Amino acid sequence: MANPVKASKGMQSARTINRIQDEATRLFVSKGYYGTSVSEIARAAALTKGALYCHFPSKSALLFSLIKKWEREFLDAMIETVIEAPGDAWTKLQHWHRFGSRFAGENRELCLLFAIMSTELSGSDNEFERELRRINGKYVRFLQRLIEVGKAECIIDPTVDTHTLAYVIMAMFDGILLQWHRSRDFLEGPEFARVSRKVLLDGMIPRVKGDRTFHGDWKKGPDLAFSPAEVKKVR
Repeated sequence: MANPVKASKGMQSARTINRIQDEATRLFVSKGYYGTSVSEIARAAALTKGALYCHFPSKSALLFSLIKKWEREFLDAMIETVIEAPGDAWTKLQHWHRFGSRFAGENRELCLLFAIMSTELSGSDNEFERELRRINGKYVRFLQRLIEVGKAECIIDPTVDTHTLAYVIMAMFDGILLQWHRSRDFLEGPEFARVSRKVLLDGMIPRVKGDRTFHGDWKKGPDLAFSPAEVKKVR
């Protein structure tokens, strides 16, 4: 039988961790990683520095936990959602955009954190930048596979370089997120998401649509799909 006292302490600890992460995210977004002190995070979370260190041994450990949270809750969950969605590449692209828009709407500061940290820590050649590059690499590989499937189905313009398009999609999504953050007081979120989806997706359509015959399977194609190991990894 579970110990109710121990369970209660575990829940309290989880709530404290979430509060620390939420306040750290807010401060890192507004002041930057290097511009934020542990004392500020502890004060915002209504904790002493000692209490904060009981949960995170350093500011860097706290940032790492937030980066991993974004990877787990956004990237891995989005990849799994798109892989599992039935339909062709066009349908999967719509699922990708819908998931990203909804997640950004519900977790705006966490998404901003990843975009801002990618900029602030770029060129630092430290453990943070290496981790961000690893995660970005996973995102790029996912988009490249999706683009290649779309080209095989004559849904995405085959004349556009796959590698470049994957980075352009990521850049546009980050830019849309930052613009929404700056203009959220007078922009309607749902309409902003709808227009961004139209611009992003319609811009990839071939000028003359060809035969939409399916040339590969999203999960099983030897060249276009995720390998079984990669599918397992994101679940």
